[in-house]
Amino acid sequence: MSDISRRSTSIADAVATIPGWFRPRRFSRGPGGVAATTLCILFLALVLAADLSTPGLSLGALAILPVVAAAWLLSGRLAALVAGLAILNRVLSGALGGVPPLQAGAEVVTLGLVAAVGRVAGAYLAATRSAGERSDLLARVARIATSADSIQQILDRILQEMAREGLRGGLIGLIDERGEIYAAAAEGDIDEAVWNSRIPVGEGIMGTAAAEGRSILVRDLDAPDLPVPPVNRALGSNSRIKSLVVVPLLAAGKVVGVLELDSDRPNRFDERDLALLEQVALAISKAVQREGALQLADDRVKRRVEELTILLDAARSLGASVEPELVQAAVVRTVTHVLRAENGRAALIRVEDSRLTALSEFIEDSVRTRDIDFPLAFAPAEMLRAIETGHAYGCRRDQVDAGLAGYLGPQARAFAWAPVRIGNQLYGVVVASSEGALFEWPALRMLEGVADLAGLAVGNAERLRLELERSSELTAHAERMAELEKVKSDFLKVASHELRGPLAVLKGYISMLSDGSIGPEHPATPRILEVVNGKLGEVSELVEQMLETARLEDSQLHLQLERQDLRKVLVEALERVRPRALPEHVLEVVSVDEPVVVLADHGRLLTILGNLLDNAVKYSPRGGVVQARVELAADAAEVTVTDHGLGIARDDLPRLFSRFGRIVTSENSHIPGTGLGLYLARELARMHGGEILVESKQGIGSAFTLVVPVIASQADRVESGAIED
Repeated sequence: MSDISRRSTSIADAVATIPGWFRPRRFSRGPGGVAATTLCILFLALVLAADLSTPGLSLGALAILPVVAAAWLLSGRLAALVAGLAILNRVLSGALGGVPPLQAGAEVVTLGLVAAVGRVAGAYLAATRSAGERSDLLARVARIATSADSIQQILDRILQEMAREGLRGGLIGLIDERGEIYAAAAEGDIDEAVWNSRIPVGEGIMGTAAAEGRSILVRDLDAPDLPVPPVNRALGSNSRIKSLVVVPLLAAGKVVGVLELDSDRPNRFDERDLALLEQVALAISKAVQREGALQLADDRVKRRVEELTILLDAARSLGASVEPELVQAAVVRTVTHVLRAENGRAALIRVEDSRLTALSEFIEDSVRTRDIDFPLAFAPAEMLRAIETGHAYGCRRDQVDAGLAGYLGPQARAFAWAPVRIGNQLYGVVVASSEGALFEWPALRMLEGVADLAGLAVGNAERLRLELERSSELTAHAERMAELEKVKSDFLKVASHELRGPLAVLKGYISMLSDGSIGPEHPATPRILEVVNGKLGEVSELVEQMLETARLEDSQLHLQLERQDLRKVLVEALERVRPRALPEHVLEVVSVDEPVVVLADHGRLLTILGNLLDNAVKYSPRGGVVQARVELAADAAEVTVTDHGLGIARDDLPRLFSRFGRIVTSENSHIPGTGLGLYLARELARMHGGEILVESKQGIGSAFTLVVPVIASQADRVESGAIED
């Protein structure tokens, strides 16, 4: 047995053994008191009538009965009225001759003593019985508190026992992890809005009692000088409360909740009710402390397991994509799945520049996003509170602006909000709507958890996207650096290889000239000078190709466009190549009679044609005809250089125009070349708006065609067939 039961008094225990029909339950008031008073008055009237109608017969002793009954049962005023009428009855009986005056006086004294003693005895027995009933209530509460029921069953049964003793309107509130008081059990007239409300510790009467650990008795809530102002006074069934008592629940030296008792009548409670509730609160606190360590812990573990399972599924769903848009869709699907609100909806509202800008919602098994425009400042207070605190809060439809509620569903009756943050930056708000009841704490907790996961998922997706972009940039940079390194290496290889031959020849002839082996008058001197001049030309051409390639890579190559006759430029290029041709080569130009005017850079056009002709000569080691044919089409001019040399295999054609892409075979490995000629020729042709095409068969020969646009007026003449020189 707990300490509560041992506090019962011996008098109360004794009175509790008196049969119930003998013990006064309470002093009658209202209709019952009036009826009892009327019966007493009628009885006294009958006694007086009997005395007056039968002289010598005294019935005064019977007047004691209504006096005792009134003292035992009725309120103070009614009992005094009955006693006064009984005394008046005896006085009238003596005055009118019903009984002798001396006897009437004695009866008056007797009635006064009986009324006083009866009143004192009745009041004492009523008080002791009330104490006994309260002691009995505390004993029953103690037994319930030590039962093996769950904590929820214990709290409900305690409130039922209190209501059975007339203490209706009880509520037990517990403090959650966020420091807010929520309704754990209630009895009486409490509606859904009050049941789902939360009171922060330190706010209002209940919050103050929990924060300060003291009991608070409020006799009249409408009094102007309340020391603690109430909160949520107008919320639902709270509006009817006129008086209340709040007692803190202490477990292990810590306030874990409050016990509240309210009434719709002012001055309903007094210090005795406060003392009783403090004893009941002690039993509840012990139950919470004992059962809370077991039952609540077990329930919490189960709930946590369920929550973690749901959140794990949510995390997997949200982490399945790295695209922010797909993560948003996963957020909406997850909220809908987690809350399972009947006929409910879920959405993610995007917040940008203090405005609600987009709404992603789950409709018919798919997520759809639409643009909205709503000021964040006009959002419901619960949404703003959720954004400010980082927690989830719910509200009713009438607390939401009609325009915003229209976006969220015309049939929704309740909403819940939870912020989605990426670090300290607000990304959006997850909103759940329901056509049923308000969202309770477990649902709000899950919504809050999903919103936190959504913030992490969206943030991770954004960061991963940035990392991928940065990684791609770094990879591209690394590839460019590797390519540049390869270009540098190829350049050095080509330069060292291609320059070695001409420089060796130059060095040899210069040495012969310097030591006098060959003098100015020597017959071979002209030929030597011709060879030296040719080798210097090769070196100059090699250096020029490399410089042009470098200019292309750095985008520093600029064209000086002028009107050029393609036929004349081709002849000039052919004459430059002729010294490198073998006696077995036959170089010829086939051209139209009219000028072929193009808009081109003379030097670069000469380079293009020179490279094509030079390749044709070099890769025809056995000689043969090298033909350059000029043709004029409708909108372009074509120069086709054809040789009957080594040819190119089909598989090698794709890399023919690449930088340093010289194709080396056993047949051409002895032929010098940098691999830059064709690359440079095609890039220059494209800068002129043209192209280089190739047809080749290995062992038969190749045909390279330069295509460049002609001047518009000339193209018009070609179409009309009236080209004039």
